[in-house]
Amino acid sequence: MQTKKGSFFEVCCNVFTGLVTAYFTWLFIVIPMSEGSCWDLNKLLTYQIFMINGIFTSVSIVRGYFW
Repeated sequence: MQTKKGSFFEVCCNVFTGLVTAYFTWLFIVIPMSEGSCWDLNKLLTYQIFMINGIFTSVSIVRGYFW
């Protein structure tokens, strides 16, 4: 049985790793992908927004699996 303190620690670690993972996903996947495709990140089209959300969702699922 997990204590409340242990559960709180687990949630904090999960949130922290999510933030770090999102930062590196943006830095090393989304930005290079947008530069290679000549996307303007200030004026994204709907399909581009869905692609970026799909990338973040996929990375989050993988991170959650390993967590």
